[in-house]
Amino acid sequence: MRRLAVAVLCVLALGACGKNDKKDSSGTATTVTTTASTTSTSTTIPSGPAQTPQGAADGLYGAWVGNNQDDASRYAKPQAITKLFAHPYSSATKYDRQPCTPVGGQFNCVWTYEGGSLQMTVENWPGGGYVVDSIIYVAD
Repeated sequence: MRRLAVAVLCVLALGACGKNDKKDSSGTATTVTTTASTTSTSTTIPSGPAQTPQGAADGLYGAWVGNNQDDASRYAKPQAITKLFAHPYSSATKYDRQPCTPVGGQFNCVWTYEGGSLQMTVENWPGGGYVVDSIIYVAD
């Protein structure tokens, strides 16, 4: 449905663009080009929340390792994806996954590495499932 809306906006924008030939006071033809501006919005809804907190964290971690932000959107909110992908994955760092633990109404999912940890806060998604809400890096 979103692709259809984007396609319709593109067609409307192209149709609104025009080219008008005008003559100035000396009789020389000048060209005036007009363009229509469009506005797009992005959604903050992950495309397929995971069924478990660990599934959301593992899914996001796997997307990060594979440098796949599109896949990451299935498991996390945009701000978490942005923060995680701002630190590119390096196979030189050995990450050890710890089990997710409940903290209040959320879950803390952690990967430890020499010198610190990568922590994901996972929350219930309205309508079912779980998504990563935030990312925190902790240095020892």
